[in-house]
Amino acid sequence: MDQEIKSKLLASFVLVEEGELTPFKAMKQMEELIDEGTEKLTFGELEQGDKFICFPRPGDNSGHGGYKPGHRIFYKWPDFNGGFCSKSFTDGTFSTTPDSMEVIKII
Repeated sequence: MDQEIKSKLLASFVLVEEGELTPFKAMKQMEELIDEGTEKLTFGELEQGDKFICFPRPGDNSGHGGYKPGHRIFYKWPDFNGGFCSKSFTDGTFSTTPDSMEVIKII
């Protein structure tokens, strides 16, 4: 967590102690600050040829997604329309991937 976020979190605690901020509002501010410091990478931010896995979604370990099952590795690949798609590292199949999909880059 960077120093700016730590300073803002500390300031929220001080305001609660001084009675200038309710605990509920302080918690909302803290959630926003933590989310700001943990922004995820998206497919649109990857460069052509980058390897990645799709960011796992919680709560579906027995089906599509989840944290426990294995995750396929993909490349960001040019598609036939001048944009980009995903190419499976394992079998070479292509998948449509929205730019907003959260991913984890593999180096």
